[in-house]
Amino acid sequence: MNPPLDHTAFDRITTGSDTAEVPSGASPPPPASIVIFLPSLTIGGAEISLIRLAGGFAATGDRVAVVVQTSVTGETIPLPPEVELIVLGIRRTWASPFALARFAVAWGADVMIAALPHNNLAAIFAGRIAHLRYRRHLRVVVTEHAPIGALIAANRGFRYRILPLMQRWLYPMADAVVCASSGIATELRATLPVRTPIHTIFNPIVSKVLSSAEPTPPPEPDPARSVLIVAAGRLAPEKDFATLLRAFALLRVQIPARLVIAGEGTERPRLMALAAALGITSDVEMPGFVTGLPALLARADVFVSTSRFEGFGNVIAEALACGTRIVATDCPVGPREILAGGAFGTLVPVGDAPAIAGAISHALDHDHDRAALRHRAADFTVEASMAAYRAVITPAGRPLSLAIYMHDFSSGGVEHAVLSLIGAFRAGGIDVTLLVHSDAGELRGRLPPDLPVVNFATGRTIADLPPLIRYLRRNRPDILLANLDHNNLIATLASLIARTGTRLVIVQHNALSAEASAMPSLKYRLLPLAYRILAPRAAGIVAVSAGVADDLAHCAGLDRAAISVINNPVVDDGFAARTAAPGQHPWISEAATIPLFVTAGRLVAQKDPETLIRAFAIARARHQMRLIMLGEGPLRPRLEALIAEHGLADAVQMPGYVANPLPWFAAATGFVLASRYEGFGNVLVEAMACGTPVISTDCPHGPAEILDNGTYGTLVPPGDIEALADALDPDLRRHWPAAALRARADHYTLAASACCYRSLFARLMDRRAVS
Repeated sequence: MNPPLDHTAFDRITTGSDTAEVPSGASPPPPASIVIFLPSLTIGGAEISLIRLAGGFAATGDRVAVVVQTSVTGETIPLPPEVELIVLGIRRTWASPFALARFAVAWGADVMIAALPHNNLAAIFAGRIAHLRYRRHLRVVVTEHAPIGALIAANRGFRYRILPLMQRWLYPMADAVVCASSGIATELRATLPVRTPIHTIFNPIVSKVLSSAEPTPPPEPDPARSVLIVAAGRLAPEKDFATLLRAFALLRVQIPARLVIAGEGTERPRLMALAAALGITSDVEMPGFVTGLPALLARADVFVSTSRFEGFGNVIAEALACGTRIVATDCPVGPREILAGGAFGTLVPVGDAPAIAGAISHALDHDHDRAALRHRAADFTVEASMAAYRAVITPAGRPLSLAIYMHDFSSGGVEHAVLSLIGAFRAGGIDVTLLVHSDAGELRGRLPPDLPVVNFATGRTIADLPPLIRYLRRNRPDILLANLDHNNLIATLASLIARTGTRLVIVQHNALSAEASAMPSLKYRLLPLAYRILAPRAAGIVAVSAGVADDLAHCAGLDRAAISVINNPVVDDGFAARTAAPGQHPWISEAATIPLFVTAGRLVAQKDPETLIRAFAIARARHQMRLIMLGEGPLRPRLEALIAEHGLADAVQMPGYVANPLPWFAAATGFVLASRYEGFGNVLVEAMACGTPVISTDCPHGPAEILDNGTYGTLVPPGDIEALADALDPDLRRHWPAAALRARADHYTLAASACCYRSLFARLMDRRAVS
């Protein structure tokens, strides 16, 4: 018999992470008077997050009051002793703005932070009342913690159905809108006017001290000990614990196991009845809300989240901080961001009990890196969240200064990603300067006219070193963000020599091993050695895919946990408009009757266009079809000769560089990528976002991650002409639902990528302040 669980061994872990820009170089702001407005102190993710935030502000000297509409009985969130509690005694949210405004003015509030949609609307009205009636400016920040579409689906009352309209009308009046995840922010951007200030700030989940501490040693193996599965959350339909019980019943047939579901709610009777019907009552415990949840999570063999929808997923981050294996449903927004697309846990379909049981079993059969999980939890600290909120609620202060160093403006994936991020950074208030080796390339015209550009105009990349050192010494930017192999190395050398305190972040876009083996010149063969020497000197290291991160850690001898994975930004607010633009080529309009395959990329050996042409020649002998190859490069003469050799002049065209390839992608029967290696694969995401099926080589690294190992597209071996020819199916669109492809592409948004970079910048600036 297993001993009873000790639910009070530890105090509950707190904290979170951010993603808004953090001002630096200025003196600390004076203490503020902050009001946090909540419906009540009932336990919930949004309420817990804002109370943690209140405690953090109060601990650093701010005056903080938590204002609630009404008091409640039963389980409530305890307030930190330094935080005042004010109960308005108002049952209806719509009746609270006048009382809220009166209190805020009398109390001398500078800022009001509200949570949950209806309270947000009331806070905005209170801010207007304070301004018009009392002549006092009250800075109002509203926070969203769940996707509004999911809230409306779960609450069918009229007051929820009109929320999008009310938000569109009133949210632009707030000083800032904060979203707990980039998924929520993306949905909200589609609802609100373009100029509405929207920030993504992750919930405060774990303390910096806890996230940086040594991992708790795993329990010693005990053959007699049952496997412990833990879940936590309100016992409510959206958490879908019924599916978890069914999955546990399947698992329990295979291995001795116990399931603990920590939480309370209206679903308790139904869940107890289901456990009895499944015959698992003796192995399932539902102890209610647990004050010592971290102790329980640390003891668990696997933590499981089965939500139908989330806004963020606080407990997932808490499990990471404990170094515990995680299985989570890939529900709309939250878990995928926290687990970095599955790099730090297993993602399974919503409502799929067999998949959940299988994922738990698989996790138990494999060792996991507890230190790496705890390192990931450092992205969600109270300190980082506070720094981000501080930047939002403090109207004055020097913005973060960022210098981005890249080679030129060629039309490549790296350059497209950097230019997209520049727009997002500047929209978030970051002061950006672009440093380039050469001020040339097809994308030069996409630059904002007011963006400062420093052109080193040197003959070789190594010659950029002296002017880059001079720039750092004269301008002292907070962050230097470098891209591409040799630029990364030059940036590292310049930072070491300049010694200005600028925090260097290097971004790896391709597999280092592939670059070193594919390029014949000595400067590429020496890359791994140079990275071993210089890369550890960077303050931050980013890889655009988990595969690139693994390869970089292996080749350069780096700690894998020290490499952040931030996928390239692909889908942005203007994507749909660019897709809908009319295509000028006749093959686009004829694609409905003559199958059209499209590829896009530089005409270089890495993209292996020769294999694609040879495969297309075989496929066209079987079926009528056409091929468009968008892009330009040194292999053009060779490819034109190969097309002529196979008699394909009437079926293959190479229009060269196209500024907007999306109408081609949208019209195509399928998009094809034949690369020998990749870092990520932006064009795959672009095609999927158009609803177009994709065919890709299973090359290192990127395509398999994007396509989830073939779940969302066809993977063939690199260089396999016959396999690629077989994949060029004229009926490809019938096999891949466009809606599913678009949903998958939505995981790779500009908002999500920029959010992760801003979170990284905030952590680095926080470390500099401490040092």
